[in-house]
Amino acid sequence: MIDEHNGHALLIDAFKHSNSASFYNQQLSQTDIVVMVQNQNKHATSKALSKAVKQYDLKMAIANGGGLQQIERAMYRAVKGLPAFESGNLITYPQAEAQ
Repeated sequence: MIDEHNGHALLIDAFKHSNSASFYNQQLSQTDIVVMVQNQNKHATSKALSKAVKQYDLKMAIANGGGLQQIERAMYRAVKGLPAFESGNLITYPQAEAQ
């Protein structure tokens, strides 16, 4: 999906690098959008990511899981400046027309 939009994905193991603020700063310095997968992180990860996102003024959203639709919806929310979390927010996502 990311390749189709001429992007490049960088996957970071949140459990391996959970407390490394310098690691996140280095990895995210060239990033446009951050999607954190909620069920694949821990509190220290979200705290470190939050600081890096603010430092680099990045767009960020949180996907409930790692499924394609969840990631795609999170990316849409980040790009459009919508709430980071999908749950509890009424968000209308555009749908492609059937061909």
